[in-house]
Amino acid sequence: MRAYDLRRSDASLPIELGTHPNAISERVGQSEIGVPMNVYGHLYKSAQAKLTDDLSALVDAARFRHRARLCRRIVRICFVPAADIAPPSFEEYPG
Repeated sequence: MRAYDLRRSDASLPIELGTHPNAISERVGQSEIGVPMNVYGHLYKSAQAKLTDDLSALVDAARFRHRARLCRRIVRICFVPAADIAPPSFEEYPG
C-alpha cells in the first residue's frame, strides 16, 4: 500500500462518516479547506443524498407535529362542554 492510499483513506473514511470538512482538512495537514474539498469532493455525492433524506425527514416530522398541534386545538375548541365556558366579563375587555 502506498502512502497516497493511506492519505486517501484517511480523508475518505471521515467523509463517509459525515465529519466536517474543516476537521478533515486539518487531519490530512492542509491549511485550507478548499484543497481536500477539491481533491476528495467527489466523495461527497453520497453525503448529499443523505443530507437530502435527513432534511426531508425533518420537514415531515415538523409537519406531523404541526398537524398534531392543530388537531389538539380543534378538539379543545370543539369538544369543550358548554358549562365549562364562562361568559366573558366586562373587565376582560379594555376600553
